[in-house]
Amino acid sequence: METVHLGLDDTDSSEGMCTTYLAALIVERLLEYHCEFLDYPNLIRLNPNIPWKTRGNAAICLRFRTDVVDLVFDECRDMVSRLSEGKRGKADPGLVLLTSHTIPDDFRNLSERALHTVIRRAEVLKILKRYNVRHYQEGSGRGLIGALSAIGNSLDKDYTYELIAYRPVTANGTRKIDPSSIFQMDEATKCHTFNNMDPNEGRILISSHGQDPVLYGIRGEDPHLLKEAASMLRLGEPRERMMIFRSNQGTGEHLREVLGPQAFAYSSGKIRGMVSENPAIGRGGHVFFSVENSQGVLNCAVYEPTGSMKKKAALLQQGDSIELGGGIRKKSNKHGKILNVEYLKVLALSKSFIQRNPLCSKCGKRMTSEGYVNGFKCGTCKIRSRRVRFRVSRRVLKKGLYLPPPSAQRHLAKPLRRHGREKDRVPVRPSGTWFEVFKS
Repeated sequence: METVHLGLDDTDSSEGMCTTYLAALIVERLLEYHCEFLDYPNLIRLNPNIPWKTRGNAAICLRFRTDVVDLVFDECRDMVSRLSEGKRGKADPGLVLLTSHTIPDDFRNLSERALHTVIRRAEVLKILKRYNVRHYQEGSGRGLIGALSAIGNSLDKDYTYELIAYRPVTANGTRKIDPSSIFQMDEATKCHTFNNMDPNEGRILISSHGQDPVLYGIRGEDPHLLKEAASMLRLGEPRERMMIFRSNQGTGEHLREVLGPQAFAYSSGKIRGMVSENPAIGRGGHVFFSVENSQGVLNCAVYEPTGSMKKKAALLQQGDSIELGGGIRKKSNKHGKILNVEYLKVLALSKSFIQRNPLCSKCGKRMTSEGYVNGFKCGTCKIRSRRVRFRVSRRVLKKGLYLPPPSAQRHLAKPLRRHGREKDRVPVRPSGTWFEVFKS
């Protein structure tokens, strides 16, 4: 049997389909061919700043062993052609099939860069040709970028899991899930799930709102505990199927690259430096400031939907030492290049001083100012002084990490629940019921 890495991307649009759902349909067919899965289906989130992405910019890789590689590729190609949004010209699907026990370095290197920068299709085509890899595309073939990138990211560092349940593709309207059961599930599983809801707004985060077939998705640390969490939900409509993915969601993997002030548009990463000027509050409540290091100055923005993080950013002062993570917004006619901040870490606070009028040396009362030229005077004793006193002001802002509320976080952002829970162990093969089709 041969080891196969099957990558898939860009099969959906805002009007329908979902790449994870198409992957679930493919898995059902592969199991009929008795393929032996070596890993949970991999759900790989790529650079979230790419402007032409759909929703969360996710690509899929299926890793398995089979002795019918040609049949598998032909079958998957047919399913992409029939079921993806490419058939309506609404997507540019890409399918890549690599047969190899190891993943080539070219695949891994491109996958790492796809997390934080823009990848050109021509570069991907060169790699596919160099390794003589089977592939299929429709439209512009932009999906080949994500498909190859998903193969290259084997999630050997930190990772999480997501259980996604789907409703029939013919279903429409609001998802029917009892909200109170989601709140109860979140409370009961908060040690091993994350971003089920936004407690600040009471907003549900596990349920989709688009025209895709996703009914809900629960993210967490352990695939078996995700099934327990899903069993706590009270549903008002049937599930068609369910599949558990291993993923880089919630890992902050896209923000590991160090950015410089000269970073290119759409790139993601982090930067350390000093606040070079006090923040300004713009229209809509957005907070703007600049950070400076040995390489130069970078303008930054923390937007109003980030809530508490925006309020903390407004408390920054010139000289504060900080680390920021985020993506570079493209320069426009109205706005220069700017870092859209996804997290703020305050490393050190500059001292803030308050000017105090001197005390009278005779009576001890506070003197009053007589103007910049004349100094200070005691109203009782008539004693004068030019000595200005300063007192260190206590800062309201504290050192630490600040994040936006869950509803404003991107799929790749690492939530507070996950800090200190990063994984570095070798993943195990799928076990238990990780894929299921429900009878109607």
